[in-house]
Amino acid sequence: MSLPQTYRTELGFTVDGASPALLRNLLDDFATALVRVGVPVDTLFRPGRPEAEVCAECAGQGLVPTEELIIWWGWRDGVTQGLPAEYFPRDFLSLERSMQNYDDEDKGLDVALWNPSWVRLAGHPRGIAVLTDPAMPPLVRGVHKGGFGTNDVGTTSQVVSLCTPVTWWILAIANGWWRWIPAADGFGHWEYARDSLPLEWQFTSLV
Repeated sequence: MSLPQTYRTELGFTVDGASPALLRNLLDDFATALVRVGVPVDTLFRPGRPEAEVCAECAGQGLVPTEELIIWWGWRDGVTQGLPAEYFPRDFLSLERSMQNYDDEDKGLDVALWNPSWVRLAGHPRGIAVLTDPAMPPLVRGVHKGGFGTNDVGTTSQVVSLCTPVTWWILAIANGWWRWIPAADGFGHWEYARDSLPLEWQFTSLV
């Protein structure tokens, strides 16, 4: 598996060749990496959504999804609800849950910390948000505070493109920093060696 290299930009870390086409390939590689360590992907993740449905759901909130968002929710529509949290490396939100949360949870307690161009892809405690502003690059931020806080000054938790965290997740599995511990019932749980992660990954809270 050949993965792109990470490098720093003024907007945050990114990977070589970040693009919608690369994201599509990386998500397939991520699914393959999960299956390889025994994760029952088809049980734990919901099937992807057609582009028309992604666009329609986002339009209900006055949003136009980026190409990366269309690919993301087209790959998988979040995690299956009702299963233990330890089954998942993140609480990946379905399109419906993301749009439902858009008007309430994501604003947090202080509307001044909420930017309506950001959409949540994963919930607490280690959330992920993506910028939908078409005039900007496809920015991604780790959300690791009580409120949404996506327009805070600084880019410590910010990277460019979903290609970046997906690449890191694949590497985390390959290097044993994310370890799936299988159980007799066909499921299992994740164990994390976050102190072993590269420092730039740790700062973003995306891995």
